Amino acid sequence: METPPVVLLHGMWSTGSTLDPVRCALEERGYRVLAPTLPLHPPHGHEEHEALGRTSLLDYARFLEERIAEADFQTPPILVGHSMGGLLAQMLAARMPTRATVLLAPAPPAGVQAVRWSNLRATRNVITAPGFWRRAHRPPAALADWGLLHRVAEPRRSQIREALLPESGRAYAEIVFWWLDRQQASMVDASRVSSPMLVMTGAEDRVIPASVVTNTAARYPHAELLVFPNRGHWLFEEEGADEVLARLTCWLDLVCAVTDASGNPLSRQRAPSGSTSPTSSASVRSRARSDAKMRT
Repeated sequence: METPPVVLLHGMWSTGSTLDPVRCALEERGYRVLAPTLPLHPPHGHEEHEALGRTSLLDYARFLEERIAEADFQTPPILVGHSMGGLLAQMLAARMPTRATVLLAPAPPAGVQAVRWSNLRATRNVITAPGFWRRAHRPPAALADWGLLHRVAEPRRSQIREALLPESGRAYAEIVFWWLDRQQASMVDASRVSSPMLVMTGAEDRVIPASVVTNTAARYPHAELLVFPNRGHWLFEEEGADEVLARLTCWLDLVCAVTDASGNPLSRQRAPSGSTSPTSSASVRSRARSDAKMRT
């Protein structure tokens, strides 16, 4: 089976290497992976950090579109995004042809209420900073441990925490307080996303709770939702990450087997026994409710 290219989209406070466990799992299955780092995310001086604080989601999406165009893929890519990268994946999937989209604990688009007490607590250093929407922010150790990494075991938790970078306050505001954003930067036209979609999240995610992810998945009638018990926001680095990565790669293998380069089904045949068809048109709302009950 010829595998399409995959583009990994990292989330807040991260770089392309943050998703190395996902990249390795995909490359072992023969996928060619591009993992760009968003602008101003590698360590820079204070001046660059000031620019980062005012960087919009639209700037990130434009940058990623340019990187994908430069890659000159011969077939539409698969997009795999984590957290804010999951929102960027939704934005790109509505703008360009894709083979499939995988969202890992994705930030929600405009129209989906993201605010919960747990994520306000996890990011209180951001929202309590004067003019936070034009400043860069890095989570302090205590909040990173409580919110982002509480299901990651030591010593890996400390390694990830030390690698976290400042992130755009504007991008944060565009996600969390989308109704105040005149540009509606986080808006996604879900009707323009037609290729197969897999949405995966942890039942114990404190940054983007499973209820928020469920509402995001419900915007895409063809999406498949998996809620993993005892998993948090960094689910590809936590105990049981092998199961998460195996479900991801097996789903993509199935997509490649039963769809063409544009993600359209090759036939109306049923998926192999024991698998959920990635092109199923069943309502994600009903599946989401039953999945949540079974897995949480």
